[in-house]
Amino acid sequence: MSVWHNGEIKPDEAPLFTIADRARFGDGIFDTMLLIDGRPAHEDRHFAKLERSAAIMGFEIQNEIETLRKHLPAFIRENGREKGHAGLNVIISRGSAPHGLAIPENPALQVALRVFPVPESFPPVEVVFARTVRRNEGSPLSQIKNFNYGDNIMAAQEARQKGANEALMLNNAGHVATATIATLLIQQAGKLYTPPLSDGAQGGVTRGLLIERYGVIEKSLTEQDVTNANGVYLSNSIRGLVPVVKLEGQSRVNIDSGVDGDYYLF
Repeated sequence: MSVWHNGEIKPDEAPLFTIADRARFGDGIFDTMLLIDGRPAHEDRHFAKLERSAAIMGFEIQNEIETLRKHLPAFIRENGREKGHAGLNVIISRGSAPHGLAIPENPALQVALRVFPVPESFPPVEVVFARTVRRNEGSPLSQIKNFNYGDNIMAAQEARQKGANEALMLNNAGHVATATIATLLIQQAGKLYTPPLSDGAQGGVTRGLLIERYGVIEKSLTEQDVTNANGVYLSNSIRGLVPVVKLEGQSRVNIDSGVDGDYYLF
């Protein structure tokens, strides 16, 4: 495997960032896409999302995105991913700067790509509510994928310690906001609901597709709403929509979501 860094293809073990890089402050963004026969699914949506995320962080990436997209086909060929499914990470740091939090006037952005294999099947999703950390719905960073992922890591670790493989994160108001790497959806009385961005949900691509195509309703959700729902599902760009088979150690039988199994591919 190789990585792409600011226009160059390098070995995957090559160092990309210096100790002075602002990644140490969490000053960067990333996204994950599904490659289908060498092309990112919903490519335009993902790159538009990256530009929105950068705008929230306060930097421009339009030129970098144009360069990245121009080099992407050759990078995918270099890694032998022209057929089948694979994952693609896009990582963008604001770059190096002197000591302190002040943003450099002319940042030299660091842009990197990596591909990774996607398994043919995934383990069933078993979920707990995270108790060790809360989602900060008051921060705009909660709505984007950025380098400040410590809360999600802590929640994921708690899930593993409890014998689960995913955690639902509550916000400071006590509403369920998101899973650590996926959007939450529930079904009640034949309708699908998902937490709003104002509750700390992340504005993901598959979330947007579900709202547009299936009329998913944004609504604040409590633990009780999730526990008593007719269906509980998680969604992201790699797996699509998957049912939660166990919640807080209790097995679940979910009503069919009504969502096409391949909705996230096209």
